[in-house]
Amino acid sequence: MRNSLLPKLSLIAATLMLSGCAGNTDLGKQIATNQQVRDQAMSAIAGNADLAVVMQQKLLANDSLRTRIVDTVLQDSNASQYVLYRIATNQAAMDLVLRGAIADSSMRQHVLTLMKGVEMGQAFSK
Repeated sequence: MRNSLLPKLSLIAATLMLSGCAGNTDLGKQIATNQQVRDQAMSAIAGNADLAVVMQQKLLANDSLRTRIVDTVLQDSNASQYVLYRIATNQAAMDLVLRGAIADSSMRQHVLTLMKGVEMGQAFSK
């Protein structure tokens, strides 16, 4: 994996050095304005699990970005199904969801209605 990443990183470094020679040395500005540099940087991050985790942590540390990331995940059918599956199979995560749900009075009533339905279904199946 490192062997396949080295050429990409070398290409990014060369591109950045050349763009630095042109008087534009700000990496953030290059990524924002140069589609090729942006694609190379994002591909390098996405292609390396360690870099991707570091980027995730940086993005999630920012309140407004965290909101946008969660909203984006929930808008993606496959991603949202996976997140919900992971929550449903993790007792601590499910406890957090239920605590959050019952904190809101209207949602608490909905949760209680669902639980009554589960109880009725169990009684019926016996």
